[in-house]
Amino acid sequence: METTVEQPEPTVEELKEMRKKMDDYYEEQFPFLEKQLKYEELLTSIEVSRYRRLEAMIRIAQIEQGPQSEKPKENPERKLKQDKE
Repeated sequence: METTVEQPEPTVEELKEMRKKMDDYYEEQFPFLEKQLKYEELLTSIEVSRYRRLEAMIRIAQIEQGPQSEKPKENPERKLKQDKE
């Protein structure tokens, strides 16, 4: 059996105080969040640079390889010599 305890509705003053506490908390967090944002942006920039460098290397390798033929050359079937009697 669960017992439920009804909590009284907060008063207007209590609501204002809770909002003020929340607002203060978020204001305190801004410097940390701004640092984290800068950190995440730098990581993203590094990853984009790595991707572009890798993509350029792949393109260079494809250009150096030359055009691909439509059909790869297949090995001709080998026929065994039949014994002549």
